[in-house]
Amino acid sequence: MKTFIFANGHFNESESAFERIGSKDSIIAADGGLHHCLSWGFFPDILVGDLDSVNPRTLELIKNSECIIHEFPVKKDQTDLELALDIALESDTDEIIVFGALGGRWDMTVSNICHLAAKNKGNHNIRLIDGFQEISFIKGPMRRIFKGNSGELLSLVPISSVVEGIVTDGLEYPLNDETMGFGSTRGVSNVFTQKDASVAVKKGLLICVHILSL
Repeated sequence: MKTFIFANGHFNESESAFERIGSKDSIIAADGGLHHCLSWGFFPDILVGDLDSVNPRTLELIKNSECIIHEFPVKKDQTDLELALDIALESDTDEIIVFGALGGRWDMTVSNICHLAAKNKGNHNIRLIDGFQEISFIKGPMRRIFKGNSGELLSLVPISSVVEGIVTDGLEYPLNDETMGFGSTRGVSNVFTQKDASVAVKKGLLICVHILSL
C-alpha cells in the first residue's frame, strides 16, 4: 500500500502524476493541501493540520464525510506536513509520496526536505514529487533502483558529514565505493545511460534528485 500526502505548497503536477494512486492507497491532506487534493478529484482519507488554510465551506463538506480529521492549534511546534508524515509513518504503508511540498517559501521548502530526510529510516520509500522532478533519500546501508530513461539526470547530494561506500550503476559518471563529504558537488547532474540506474550507500545520507524527461 502507498500513502499519498497533499501539502499546501506550489503545485506543478500533471494528470499523469496521479495515475499511480490506486483504490487501496491512502490519501492524507495536510491543511490547505486539501484544496489541491479535491481539485484533482481525490477525496482524502485523513485531513490534518490547524486548518487555517481550509475554506470554511470546504471544511464543512469534509466534516460531513467519512474523512478522519486531526485538528491542531495554530500555535504548534510542528508544520502541517510533519503532522501528516507522522501519521503516514505510523500506518502500514510501503511508500510515501508527497505532492506540493516544494516552491513558494524557501524556509518551508528547505524545512520539508530536511524533515523528510531525517524521517527516512530505510523502512519507507519517501519521495517528493514536483512536476518533472522527484526527490528521494538514501540512508546507508541501502541500495535503491531508480526507474528512468537514458539521458535523464540524477543528482546525489550528501547531507550528512560524510557519505561512504557510494556505488552507482547505469550512470555516465560511475562512483565505485567512493566517499563524498557534506557540500560536495561531485554527484550533481549525473546522467542515465540506460533505462534504470542503481545507487548503493554503506554509510551516510544522500538526497537524490531525479530529473525526468519532459
